[in-house]
Amino acid sequence: MLTLEVPLEPMRTVAAAAKEVGTIVCFKPSPLTRVNRASALQLLADEVVSWMFVKDTELMSLLDTAEDFKEIQKQMTI
Repeated sequence: MLTLEVPLEPMRTVAAAAKEVGTIVCFKPSPLTRVNRASALQLLADEVVSWMFVKDTELMSLLDTAEDFKEIQKQMTI
């Protein structure tokens, strides 16, 4: 499971490699801050996340615009 406690680039590398071999990639965007929100959105945009686990406050932070909602909706089933 990936979290935002790790820098973005290593997570992207691991997630891409895992997806390539058919491994499920889980992501918990925590701790989610204004600073690392872009990292969470980038990881989702990479289309490597299979499952995302979020709290209501994290979800609201990620979905604060219609464009963000469209990007995240592609990655998850609510």
